[in-house]
Amino acid sequence: MKHVHISQMPAEDGRAACGGPAPKQITRRLWKLSRKYAQNLGKSFRLACDGNDDGVHDLRVATRRLQAIVELLDPERRGKKAKELRRNLKALRHAVGEERDLRLFAQSARRRARRSTTPARRRVWRQIAADLAAEFTAASKHARKRLQQRAPAVLAQKIKRALQKNGSKIDTGQNATAIENARWKLAASIREAETPHAVSGYHNVRIKAKSLRYLLEIRANIALSNADNGLINLLKSVQDELGDWHDEVELCRRATATLSADADRQADAEATAVLEAIRGRSGVINQHAREVAGRLRDALGLDGLKAHPAPAHRRSPRTTRADGGTH
Repeated sequence: MKHVHISQMPAEDGRAACGGPAPKQITRRLWKLSRKYAQNLGKSFRLACDGNDDGVHDLRVATRRLQAIVELLDPERRGKKAKELRRNLKALRHAVGEERDLRLFAQSARRRARRSTTPARRRVWRQIAADLAAEFTAASKHARKRLQQRAPAVLAQKIKRALQKNGSKIDTGQNATAIENARWKLAASIREAETPHAVSGYHNVRIKAKSLRYLLEIRANIALSNADNGLINLLKSVQDELGDWHDEVELCRRATATLSADADRQADAEATAVLEAIRGRSGVINQHAREVAGRLRDALGLDGLKAHPAPAHRRSPRTTRADGGTH
């Protein structure tokens, strides 16, 4: 799929936007968009501090969208200030990551308890749900403490200063470079996930797909173009499917750990049956993750990026951790 740089897209008056410095209207749109993301960050941060479910979710989304702005301003990842902004945005997002996950897992376990066909199996899932709920309570308290150490307003001001300094240079190739780098990282994550015994890497595929999607949405907003809508919708679909896969895999892992940690549960025939069912389902959903990533690779023609070299200053990719790598 060929991507059109914003300098090649039609301007508002119907003429082709010229190269070189970004037209004032594009700079204004980028500024307006970043201000919207910063406002969302502040609002969601306050809600997350109160333990609001939507606030936690919106906070994570806001940090990712602002990180996409930073990637656009520093696509080669050479700036020290941009590196600091990325690190702080990730820290803010990770502060509520465990809380978000455990809330979803406890809710999923309760649903399975309600759907269980036998009282014995219902009892096992209720035990799992209770253990996960207890973990969620502890994670929620920890998240509140970590959020109190963060200052989103300071982050927003730093991003504002970066835009004031570099926003007018956005049309010099940085947009295309940031998107191309995101495509390369997505291709690399798919190849890594498809290697034997690297199933957890599909979570990293989802993260890289999300990063590419947010960059494309920024381009669509500042260039007033719908040229990338099909690709954006594809990435959203992949993000949702791999998100469901990740939640299912993590629930299976945590449920297995919960049941295996108790000697009485290990001796419980129904708990053993639940464990076997969980493990059996893991194989099915892992295969689905492979199929989803394969469709994405084929649709984007990512095989053609295999020989794409990483910039000379960039360090070699780290080995994906058991939890799928960093967000």
